[in-house]
Amino acid sequence: MYNIVLSAEAEKIYVSATQSLAKKLARCFEQLEQNPRFHPNIKPLKGNLSGYYRYRIGEYRVTYQVDDTNNQVIVTTIAHRSKRLFEKYYMKPIISKNLTPLPPFPTREWGF
Repeated sequence: MYNIVLSAEAEKIYVSATQSLAKKLARCFEQLEQNPRFHPNIKPLKGNLSGYYRYRIGEYRVTYQVDDTNNQVIVTTIAHRSKRLFEKYYMKPIISKNLTPLPPFPTREWGF
């Protein structure tokens, strides 16, 4: 089992996500905790992004690295797949030294 760690940029998106997106991200993170490499929505990236993976969530993409030594999945970006955002955030992953553990999913606030 892996621990999910978010970059500062990914944490901003996660915390400010709509209820619908937050639910989808929570399911994504649960999947990544179990198996971060194999799922129909997971694709290993190539070229300059070799070593990264992307998880497809509808119109959004989650980019991450897997650290087997520490059993961590390091989520670097969460971005909409539109071309401008895709190029800005997805093709140039943000690697933050200020990684934080996954914040608890706000179930009470959103009524689920």
